[in-house]
Amino acid sequence: MKKYASRHGAVMVEPVIIITFFAVISVFLLRMFASTEKVRSSADEMSKAVIRAESVMEYILAEDVAVTESLIKLGFKTINADDKVYYVKYYDKKWQESEAVGPYNMTVLVDAEEMRGGTMYVVDLKVGKYDILESGEHIYELSAKKYSDGRQAE
Repeated sequence: MKKYASRHGAVMVEPVIIITFFAVISVFLLRMFASTEKVRSSADEMSKAVIRAESVMEYILAEDVAVTESLIKLGFKTINADDKVYYVKYYDKKWQESEAVGPYNMTVLVDAEEMRGGTMYVVDLKVGKYDILESGEHIYELSAKKYSDGRQAE
């Protein structure tokens, strides 16, 4: 008489191995998708900061008035700190201008040097993100120089 060995146990091992393999792979894929959302959010934040900073800087450089006058026209508020005058504008979480302190802000520091025949302005613009503790991190920084001969366009 021949004895037949049951092969049902061996048949069930293959699907268990395959399911385990796909479960391990899916964990890595889920982590990858979660990290891409964080990268996308950071890139979106950077993009909006760059657009706003460059827009303000282009306006400042194009206006034929003093840099400080341009900043006031754009709605910046003045803040005195550390014996310097800062020009600040606040943004909410959707990057809309806000009167109240929001999660984002734009800070401009203007250094004016009187020269023969005019003024050389050095403009340092920073877009920052602030947390609950009011400690800040800069998202984007931009600097430019503008010479004004004191004559205004008519």
